[in-house]
Amino acid sequence: MLIDTARLSQAEALLWRRYGITRPDEIDLDAIAHDLGLTVRRRLLNGADARLVAVDGRGIVTVNNQTHPKRQRFSIGHEIGHWLRDRGGDGLTACSKSDVSPANQKAKSVEADANVFSSDLILPPYLVGPAIRNRPPTVDLVLEISDLFNASIPATAIRAVRMATGPAAVVVHTVSGKKWWFENFVWPSSDYRIVQDVHHDSPTMDLLYGGSARDKTRDQRERGDRWLVGRDAQKFDVQVQSIQRQSDAVLTIVRLLR
Repeated sequence: MLIDTARLSQAEALLWRRYGITRPDEIDLDAIAHDLGLTVRRRLLNGADARLVAVDGRGIVTVNNQTHPKRQRFSIGHEIGHWLRDRGGDGLTACSKSDVSPANQKAKSVEADANVFSSDLILPPYLVGPAIRNRPPTVDLVLEISDLFNASIPATAIRAVRMATGPAAVVVHTVSGKKWWFENFVWPSSDYRIVQDVHHDSPTMDLLYGGSARDKTRDQRERGDRWLVGRDAQKFDVQVQSIQRQSDAVLTIVRLLR
């Protein structure tokens, strides 16, 4: 495997240089945490997804056992990020659901930094890149990579969009409107915004109101103004695929085709 070590993030360098990880199934977060001086526990937490307690150079990470196992993995990665990047002595750090969210990776905060670290730890680009093989980001691809890396669908969708060469975005809509979204760095954010509500003519609308968990639409072309707000959005198409995440939420990947 050819690795450009100069481009590795902190989390990737940990995986590659310290542990020599070359396959997704080798990313054992409990073992990595233990090696770094952390003990991982899974318990019921009220009001938090994860908690880090540090005493005398060691720490205990507690993750909420009521969340999905893939969500728990992201929470463990998040707290490892805090341990390596932000620890300043003894103390307790409790991270809420919004703190431990892959959706806030563009924010400027220690929580966002910990989420970027977790994403790079669970979905390291040096392994994800060869798995994607330059394929465009679609829900079908995200499901494949999510299973391969044992990562959540939102985190995997953001990774696929981040690594796309063309303008792409991931957005979650509920029946109440747009919940969160993430645009990659080649998305013309000053020109186009994702619509607040799913368009009534889009197949995603049927999914939102009549689908079951993990039901999905085809990867298909739709009119740009169904998904975008901006000048002349109706004059070009977008490529869209959606998947139902919960009873009242769908995740969609949108690619510009201009």
